[in-house]
Amino acid sequence: MLASRVGNIPGAVGRQWNGIATTCHFATVFWLFWDEFNRPPTQNDFLTIGDPTLVVRRMLPLGKKLGRPRAGGLILTPGSIVVFVHNGQPVHSCVAITANTLGGYNQAGWFTGPGVDHGYSVHDTSEIRWRGGMLHGDDVQGNVGQWCRLTVIGEQPAKAIIRQIVQG
Repeated sequence: MLASRVGNIPGAVGRQWNGIATTCHFATVFWLFWDEFNRPPTQNDFLTIGDPTLVVRRMLPLGKKLGRPRAGGLILTPGSIVVFVHNGQPVHSCVAITANTLGGYNQAGWFTGPGVDHGYSVHDTSEIRWRGGMLHGDDVQGNVGQWCRLTVIGEQPAKAIIRQIVQG
């Protein structure tokens, strides 16, 4: 199960893994690949996969928009991918590791709790910064002051995209 793969990426040092920046989308794709193929990806695998942001963007049509819960934090299916979307573009992604916790890389500024720049951190869904109000109640605060919408993508459709990219 994808949720069990989420954590510190083996071999990541500083801001990189084998010369690739440890961005949030990189981590999401890394964990999806590892779970789908039952082995961590190699640098050569990422040559085939390409830009992780483009991979996450490809997943967006398979997801559904999330709204602000009436009380507390979001309740998610473990293994689902949560994407912060700004102007149709994925600007942050992370993975539900339990029904109410999200694990990801480079999460500084995305939640009310502290994140780690180019490192791994875990956040409760109650740490999502909802905008509120009648007109924009489902918007969430991004890390650079941008307002985003959340999209959730199921584990199986997300892994199907990874498989399709890798196997052609």
